[in-house]
Formats: sequence, structure tokens, C-alpha cells
Amino acid sequence: MQVALPPGCLPSDSLGKVEVNTYWRSIERKTGAIGQIISGSYIGRYPDLNPIVNPLLSQKATKFSYTSVEDLHNGQLAIAVNGNFLPGSYVRIGSQKLSDWSSGLLLEDQKLTLSVSTALLATAPAMLVSRDGTETQLSLGDCAQAPQVSATSKLVDETHAIVQIAFCKWPEASSPQDTEHLLHAPDEIPLLLIIGGKVYGPHDNILRNGETLSVITPVADLFTSPRLTVMPLFVADSGDIGSRIACTASEDLIDFVSPNLADKFTFLGTNEQKGESSGTQKAGDQAKATYVLLGSRLKGSIFLFPIGTDINWCPFVTSAHTNVAEDTAMKLEIPLTLIDENGLQVLLQKKDQELITLQLPGPPKKGATSTTNASPIKVREPIVVGADQATITGPGLTDVKKVWFGKTEILSEQVKDGTATSLMLKGLVVSKASTYPGSKNLTLDLSNGKTLSVILDVVSNITETLQSQPH
Repeated sequence: MQVALPPGCLPSDSLGKVEVNTYWRSIERKTGAIGQIISGSYIGRYPDLNPIVNPLLSQKATKFSYTSVEDLHNGQLAIAVNGNFLPGSYVRIGSQKLSDWSSGLLLEDQKLTLSVSTALLATAPAMLVSRDGTETQLSLGDCAQAPQVSATSKLVDETHAIVQIAFCKWPEASSPQDTEHLLHAPDEIPLLLIIGGKVYGPHDNILRNGETLSVITPVADLFTSPRLTVMPLFVADSGDIGSRIACTASEDLIDFVSPNLADKFTFLGTNEQKGESSGTQKAGDQAKATYVLLGSRLKGSIFLFPIGTDINWCPFVTSAHTNVAEDTAMKLEIPLTLIDENGLQVLLQKKDQELITLQLPGPPKKGATSTTNASPIKVREPIVVGADQATITGPGLTDVKKVWFGKTEILSEQVKDGTATSLMLKGLVVSKASTYPGSKNLTLDLSNGKTLSVILDVVSNITETLQSQPH
């Protein structure tokens, strides 16, 4: 027997009870007409019958644990949820509905598999929605302890910074299967790190060292959004289902990042001091090259290498630079004997023990004609680090046979534009002429056997290139 119930019934313990009454009635054999109830055959209702249950259609994820979450890298997670799921069930994350394979959901009788991005999971909790619209949060447990962190950051290179997050307390959650057992991150609770508006984790792009997690992030992201958020996945706030604010931790990175990102060094020029040409050199004095360096990265720095007793590293302040702080403008005087054909590599140490390596150009070779003194031949414009081509302009370039950076030959091609001829240089990356910022000496071999020196300026970014252009 089937019973149809009216629509709109709310879930409750039961919809009522069934009463069963039985009796016998007489029947006419000839006509088949049903007669009266036979006396004594009536039996009343059966009180032992079970009530009519109104079943709940809400979904429950059974055997859902940290092992059910797999990091697919590239910002994608695969989530497997075991349980009995009715057709028509789906997953909702914020305003995003995942209902079929095209949206990343595979629904089976005893299992639900979900492929979703970490960026989407960082916006809202994942809700299992049954066919009647009942929602259940996909959760490992309720928040038992929010994370407590301290963050630091420092510059790795010109475009990247490393953010280090030290955990004073890892987030914890109470297990729904065993209330006395607490789940601990990151071994039993996956963590997401939101830095500069981008999402990292649970394992992708995160390096763990004991109680510290480290992430290398673009500097541009930290400038636009200098904030860190530590978010445990699939952990609900016990006081407000669907909210994760109470179990997250946020840290402002502006105090850590801005001073470091402002540190840059700029090479201003070289000046070879020869006493024999000026008549002021004393006996025993060495010829030196003079460098002036500018940048807050030099503040409080100590000169470590090269090692020599005749090296002068001191603040550079003249009447023309009265607006420059003493600890951000430094002068280096170093003997020419310590400089090779590829220039000079120096090693400095900041107050915080951070090491700084700078590559400075060497002075022009003997016998070479300086472009600043005798020749208008020059590189058309500065190039950025990693650029592979540059153009040399000026008269007499048809006499150039080879171009060298140190002992490495650079490919060159003469390009004619009307009556003018320029020299296109290729392969700067292979020759390592553009691997680091600074002024590089290029040597041009001429057909008459002489050499010519040209300065190639390599800067760290486009802004520096524009600022270095003559006005």
C-alpha cells in the first residue's frame, strides 16, 4: 500500500501514526453486493505500529579527513568525500555552484569528488547542498584554537621578496568523531596563506622549516596588498557555522616590507686616479679607481671583499650632494690591481647581517679610446637586466670587426639607415653582459688594429632606464 503525503511538510520527528482497523462484511453471491459488517469481526487499531517518519535529506560527509584533500599544485585541490549522496546534490562555495563534471564535481553513490581552486576556497566555506536545499558545511571540525603568527619579509632580488611566517600557536580543531581529540595544523588541517592578494598552499609554493613557513612572492603584490592572512581550510567557527573569521590570523606586512623594498643601489660612475699623470703621486702609492654608490641599501654597510689595506670605503658628501644622507651615499677607492677586465665584484654586509653583492665596471683598458673623451660612439640607450640586444650608434662603425665583453665575443651586425650605420649587438645574455645591473665595458676591435671602449648601462627596471636617459 502506498500513501501520498501533502507537500510542504516540515522536517519533524514524525508525520503521524497509522491506524489499522479490520472487520468482515457479508456479500451476496448472486449479485456480488457487499453487505453489513459481521457482528463480532471488528478489531480496533494496532497501537504497536511505528509512526510515519519524515526523513531529512541533508547530506553528511562521513570519513572526511585531511587525507581526503590532495594538492594538485598550480592552485588546484582534489577533495574526496565519502557518504550517501542523492541525485541532485551539489556543492556551493560562495556564489559558485558546482553541480556536474564540467564545473569540477563528480557525484557517485558512495563518494563525491571535487576539483576546485584554492583561490575559490579562500573566499567562502564549501557547503554540501541536498536535493531539498538543505546545506551542510564540509568541515573537519569546529575551531578550537586560532593561529598566532609573526611575519617578517626581506628582499630576495629586485622583483621578489621572501615572507617568513613563524607560528607561536598552530590552529586546532575539535574532531566531530572524537571530541577529546584535537586536530592540529598543518599535519591534520590544511592551511592557506594569502599574501599580497594571492593564495599559496596547502603545499604548493610553501616551504616548511619547523615552526616556520616561507613563501617567495612578487614585490609588486606586496606593494598593492601588503597583508598576510593565515586560513585553515574546512574548519568552522563553533559559534557561527559558515564563518571562518574567528579561526584565521592576519598580519600587516607594510612595516616589514616597505623599508626593505626601498633599498636599492645605483652605480654613478668611475674615476681613475693616476698620480703620474697629475704629478701628485707619491712614491709607493698605487693608482686607484673611484666609485660612488648611492642607495639606502648601503646604510650602515661594512665592506668585506676584496680584501686590501689600501681600500677606502667612506661616506660621500660634497657641496653638490648636500641633500644626500651620509649613510646612503658611499665612496669606494680601490687599487686598479684588484680590478680585472670584467670589472669589480664587491661584498658588503648590512647591519642585519644580510650580505649584498654588487658588480661594478672596471676602468677603460690601456690603449682604448674613451667614448666620453674622443669618440661620439655610444650605446643608444640603457638596457634592462636580461635584455639580449643593444644598439651602438655613432660614426665609423663600418670599421668595427668584433665586439668583446671581457674575453667573450658578442655577435654584432651592421644596420644601415640611409647614410647612417648602427651596430646591432646580440647574445648579451649568453655573454653575461646583461645578467646584473651596472655599467659594462665593451671593447670594439677596429680594422686599423686599434680598440675602442664603449659603456653599456644595464639597469634593473624600465623606470631606471627612463630616468637614466639624458634630458
